[in-house]
Amino acid sequence: MSTPASTPSTPMLPYTQDFQWCRTSTTELSSGDQEQSQKYSDIENEIIENGYNGKKTEVEIDGGYVIDLHRKLQYKKDDPSQQHRIERFQLSRDRRNVHLRTERFGSPVTLGAPTSSSQQSNNMKDIAYVMKHGSLPSVYFFQAVYHKDKKVADIVEEAAQGIVKEGKAQEKLHEAQWLSQQLLAVKHFGDNVPAKFTENPCKITETCIYLFTKNSFWYELFNRTLREATAITPERIETVGPFALLLHTHLFKDHPRDTETVYRGLGLNDEQRKEFMKTKIVFTAFTSTSRNRTAAEMFGNTLLIMNLKDDHMSKRDQCGANISHLSHFPDEEEFLIWPGRIFHFTGYEYDDRNSKHVIYLSWSNSDDLFNLQSDYV
Repeated sequence: MSTPASTPSTPMLPYTQDFQWCRTSTTELSSGDQEQSQKYSDIENEIIENGYNGKKTEVEIDGGYVIDLHRKLQYKKDDPSQQHRIERFQLSRDRRNVHLRTERFGSPVTLGAPTSSSQQSNNMKDIAYVMKHGSLPSVYFFQAVYHKDKKVADIVEEAAQGIVKEGKAQEKLHEAQWLSQQLLAVKHFGDNVPAKFTENPCKITETCIYLFTKNSFWYELFNRTLREATAITPERIETVGPFALLLHTHLFKDHPRDTETVYRGLGLNDEQRKEFMKTKIVFTAFTSTSRNRTAAEMFGNTLLIMNLKDDHMSKRDQCGANISHLSHFPDEEEFLIWPGRIFHFTGYEYDDRNSKHVIYLSWSNSDDLFNLQSDYV
């Protein structure tokens, strides 16, 4: 009998993934065919590996599939005749992610824009604020936490419930349950701890960062909610907001200030490129960048070179954080920029050698989101 992933008794900390499960389109898969087979997603791989290590006979994954660990088969729950051979491969310990993940580092980046009067009248004020400045953490905090005597454990519970609710709607319940279980495993670190906008227990916020670096339905939905105006609803603020606040809290900590330049590759046409060459631009979502220029140049026809150094900023002024040490993929050298950061266009050139448009941006704290919150509060 297949079983869902069990709730972990201890918090999951970042670790090196040593095994990859794969499936093939046929019932045949030889030991050397890893590259010719289809890899399970990050969380599917976790569910299967946890079941394997737990000596389970079967586990379920989304899509109505059952993984028979004894016979090493994947079959359809409502039609067992639909079978695929599966295999477990040992990953090389001396491996490196030369290529950044396209969906994370090469997907389109949506910039903020002023909201129209019709949008203001048709939506709640907080939704319009998110659309303009990209600060879902701020909206959720002032709407659901501020002056409400909430504990951090309450927010963790709400975040876990939000993931499961969205998972059901997206038909990704097993994936959602696994993600929520990782959060609930660290919930006790927030017992009796007052919830704050800029300071919450490390074990909880680090777990959020780690889960955010995994490829999952949650990562896609989370950033789509911030990138697309139509995805922002009162319900999404309720389901996505708690996780956004916890993620934001970690980025706001006093991280080492050793990263001065980060990079992001994009595929842009001329009109889209002009949007990045305005005097000021606002990144509305949590935006993944890399400290590795060579890796970022693999994507698109345009390279953003983003200067993070501001001579006028105080010790606490930051626009994001290096999260590579917490990432499921540390070799991507990810620097995560939080929503609402304002950058200034400082220059453009065309790189003939690499056939690449290069846009230079510089972050300035003087007119960043936290100085714009008077628009909302």
